[in-house]
Amino acid sequence: LALAGLLVLLAAAVAGLALVIPVWAAALVVGGVVLAVGYALVMKGMGALQHLDPVPERTVQTMKDNQTWVKEQMP
Repeated sequence: LALAGLLVLLAAAVAGLALVIPVWAAALVVGGVVLAVGYALVMKGMGALQHLDPVPERTVQTMKDNQTWVKEQMP
């Protein structure tokens, strides 16, 4: 539903801009703005992912603790 709303808003932006410039140019401008915003969001997301540590440290420590416990339980 949100995607449909976004598409309606983009169509309204094209229609509004088409009052001043040709329709093809309005669509090109709105498409370019959407592309630029999307690119910026992807770059921001990629930057945020680079700072994440993919190793689940707590899980690794728990597995080591479990291994130690199992070894202690064996006769």
